Amino acid sequence: MQDRCGVYRKMWLAQVAIGVGFLVLGTGQFLLSESMVAQQASRKGWPPVSITPFTDRVADPGGFWSSPEGEDGELSRGPKTGDRVVAVEGAPFTGMASYLVRYWKRPRSAGITMTFQDQAGVERTWTSRPSHCTLCGFIGGLWAVSVWGIAPFFCLGMAWVVVVHQPRSPLAWAFVGLMLSLSQFSLWPEFNDRFGLVGSPMGWEGWYRVPVLAGQTFLKSAWPAFLLLAARVFRPLGWLGKCLVAAFLVMAGVEAQLAVAWSEEFHPWAGWYAMLAEHRTPLALLGMAGVTGWLWTADRWLGAVAGVMTVTAGMALYGEPEPLRSYEWVLYSDDSRRLKPNYPDYARTTECVELLATQAILLALILRAGRRTPLPLLGAGVLYLSVSVYVGSGLAGYPRFLIWQFWDESPDVMLVAAGTGVALAGWGVLRLEHR
Repeated sequence: MQDRCGVYRKMWLAQVAIGVGFLVLGTGQFLLSESMVAQQASRKGWPPVSITPFTDRVADPGGFWSSPEGEDGELSRGPKTGDRVVAVEGAPFTGMASYLVRYWKRPRSAGITMTFQDQAGVERTWTSRPSHCTLCGFIGGLWAVSVWGIAPFFCLGMAWVVVVHQPRSPLAWAFVGLMLSLSQFSLWPEFNDRFGLVGSPMGWEGWYRVPVLAGQTFLKSAWPAFLLLAARVFRPLGWLGKCLVAAFLVMAGVEAQLAVAWSEEFHPWAGWYAMLAEHRTPLALLGMAGVTGWLWTADRWLGAVAGVMTVTAGMALYGEPEPLRSYEWVLYSDDSRRLKPNYPDYARTTECVELLATQAILLALILRAGRRTPLPLLGAGVLYLSVSVYVGSGLAGYPRFLIWQFWDESPDVMLVAAGTGVALAGWGVLRLEHR
């Protein structure tokens, strides 16, 4: 009787701990969702200037600027690419928080004042002006709530349902990690490689900016570790698999630290960021090679498939880029005309290639398991293959990566497909654990 009471007591404590953990996660997700939807509703526009990560150099001067000193109040192009960002509203620029917090605090009709230093060492202060854009990447209220509210909370809900039913299952916890990672991938990404500017925790004023930013970045980066932990239900991890999981988690932790550093104080971490940015592609291929080695030790057929995917990924990433063959003039709402390139309909970024190779290996693993794999997991894999188009677009920071016209015109169908895949995956995990 005492042993049984002890088991019940431990289960009750585990359920309370799970509930508290998901309450914390839900609070953080609510802050993220509320921030993005509120910024979309405010229609303040995109931040006027992009800054090269871990430097104080202007990457894109963005919109229109005027000089507060006068000069007849005429509009000017303001700062130029390569200029240094010295101060934002009089405060020194130390990271994106010193810029974005002040930008999102300003009234909608007011600009932000920034001090720049040009190539000759001359400092000058400029104030941004609205660009009179009627769209500027904003979407409707219902779609905004669906993308940044319903979608991530659906992932959190599925994770909670699975782990509550199987709190002792390693597979259930791996599923939780995957769902948390998926909840942080935006279905409406910013198409640049300069960190998030809209809806990012870097623009929050409260103390919770740092833990939410660190958690969000860690979860977005740790999905390979969670996926490998989930694969152990088909094959034991062994020492190699455990080393790979640890390596993926360490890299996710480094990515989280870099995101916090870029937000708060980037100078001490500039060298680390430059080193990782320079070697991002070989590191990704090294991770894929490690997974190939683990699969080879567990199953030669799966190892061969993973090897083909790794070699193909290397050829794609180190191949010559697709040239831009056509351009077109675009008329903007401020009556200006700008020449824009017509990008190819695919992208070969490290993130996209890694995602597609992982998807192919995952399907091969499910097929290899045969009758041991519940049909819901197979259905989830097929649905993920189509929805990964949009996930890959968010990872790549590329607006036209394999975006099919059907998906582009029917985003609600895409959301339903993604939700169905998540539900099938959760059902498949529960069926595996009941066997």
